[in-house]
Amino acid sequence: MISSSSLFLLLIWVTSALGNTEIVNFVATEEKNVDLAFVQNWPVLRLEESLLRWNLTALPLGTIISKDSPPCADLESWNTRLNASNTACPNQLWVVLETDHDDWKSFSKFTLRLSWAAFHPVDVYMKIFDPATISPTIPASPHQQPQNTRRKYARIQLVFTGVLTPRARPPPPEAITRIIPIFLKLEPLLFGFLPESLIPVIWFMIPVVIIGAVAASKANKYFQSVVEEAKKEVAAMKVQKVD
Repeated sequence: MISSSSLFLLLIWVTSALGNTEIVNFVATEEKNVDLAFVQNWPVLRLEESLLRWNLTALPLGTIISKDSPPCADLESWNTRLNASNTACPNQLWVVLETDHDDWKSFSKFTLRLSWAAFHPVDVYMKIFDPATISPTIPASPHQQPQNTRRKYARIQLVFTGVLTPRARPPPPEAITRIIPIFLKLEPLLFGFLPESLIPVIWFMIPVVIIGAVAASKANKYFQSVVEEAKKEVAAMKVQKVD
């Protein structure tokens, strides 16, 4: 019967073999809050819901974009209801990164990890925005005074990089769409570099490493004793030949 630890290791191996991962780390510095009403329709990653599954349409093969490009002009019109038919900011996913929770206040650095199946050949472009830079032309709502916040916003874009099957009459690039299921994970970085989700793996690996070190030490002593015994036998054989 397979133990739970064996299943866990098998899951890690299968995930690494069948999936790709792209990460972006950022510092959750406090910035002046901007009351942007239109982000209420955006998906949110927070302490209670730090994982998001989304179907994102990749940009056509050969599309050239820059992850440092400014937000699209019609960002106010983008929302989750446009997931199927993007008319505003096409082929983009915008996510609120809510890092203001009290249990996350002790963490200054975070990581946003995007995972997708390896059989989807795409390039990933992720960009983190502060409230004031997400849409500088949109003023804060007058009914709410600006306050400091650590909230950030993320833009995700995919570009298809696969090789198309030759056809007699290939379709135009705009007719080629690739809907890619993706997973987004937001988590704090312990000590500024260690993702929180790796803590259980580390706790699991510590006894494995200790047991492995002890077993290796015993094996080394055993083989050393075998070598010494072999040396003694060789020496005794040489003495007998001399006599």
